[in-house]
Amino acid sequence: MSEITVKNKRLFDKNGNLVADRAAEGEAAEKAEGQSEKAESPPQPEPKAQEEPKEAKKKDPALDLGGLPVTIAILFLDLASNALIQMGEKGPEGQALSAPNLPVAKQLIDLLGVLEKKTQGNLDHEEEALLKALLYDVRLKYVSLTSS
Repeated sequence: MSEITVKNKRLFDKNGNLVADRAAEGEAAEKAEGQSEKAESPPQPEPKAQEEPKEAKKKDPALDLGGLPVTIAILFLDLASNALIQMGEKGPEGQALSAPNLPVAKQLIDLLGVLEKKTQGNLDHEEEALLKALLYDVRLKYVSLTSS
């Protein structure tokens, strides 16, 4: 019967502290493996990283979650459209609420106003113009509904 020897190759102890000698052993083993692989296979040219245009780097990157890009402008549009729906406008499916909910609409409009104040000086020209236009439209609609 052959004897099996088990070496502890964990880099961290039970308290989560790095065990330095094992980490050094692991790095040395990885280097040795990498050198033996390089010796066996012909050198491969490293793929060149494609540089993005400088204009793309200037833009605020949008998160890609599989649907619409997630940007601050999308947030503004979402809040404004929800405020309009709460005031009785037709939604994206062409259906309107049975009764307008003005307190919720006011809360959404106020939230847009808070965003205007808190993002002042941090938006680009298009985002700032969009927010001002949306606020103007939803406030005008709200005043016309509440004043009659």
